[in-house]
Amino acid sequence: MAMMIAAMLLTIITVAVVMTMLNMLLDHEKTYRHLTYAFVAWKQDLGEDLIEETHEILTKGIPIIDQGFPNIASEEYGGVYRTVVVGAGDSNFSVPKSIPEQMKKNTIDPFSIATKYSMEFVQIHSFRDGNGRMCPMILNTILCRYLGIIVPIGEQGEERSDYMGIKVRASQNMDGLGEFATFVLQRGVTRMREMKKLTGKAKAEKRT
Repeated sequence: MAMMIAAMLLTIITVAVVMTMLNMLLDHEKTYRHLTYAFVAWKQDLGEDLIEETHEILTKGIPIIDQGFPNIASEEYGGVYRTVVVGAGDSNFSVPKSIPEQMKKNTIDPFSIATKYSMEFVQIHSFRDGNGRMCPMILNTILCRYLGIIVPIGEQGEERSDYMGIKVRASQNMDGLGEFATFVLQRGVTRMREMKKLTGKAKAEKRT
């Protein structure tokens, strides 16, 4: 009897975990789409309002579960600046509205600005949860708007270990921008070369 109850509890827990992961994947896709449309297609400022909206979508239906503490519903922290001290700082994150103008003047390299503000977001840790997931979204929407590319980072294997290591060092030392910029630039150049090859093949096929 005890084994049956244990098996049932394990099944319930497994289903709950799977459903949570599924919700996270779906919300991740919705979040990327929202941020890309707003910043890339509609040319909105990447300021506090958009960041808050994006974070609320990302965390919808995903509670904060911390052993020994009451669960925190997504409605309580999604899109809401934290009021407790966590991470490396306690200031609110806001990307200057002058970015588009600076980009028009070619005064800032897209890779530099993307790495700077995505890493700054992680260091400031504006929200109680979801900051790490927001980082590559901010990075890639800036790259997409100004370079037309998306750079997958830290998705698997050794690359993920490297990426997580950079984030940890940056959080501990409030530094690491140069290391992160190099990491992103290397992958960005690779992605641009891949796109160039694909474009070349498409043109060649079109001529034939």
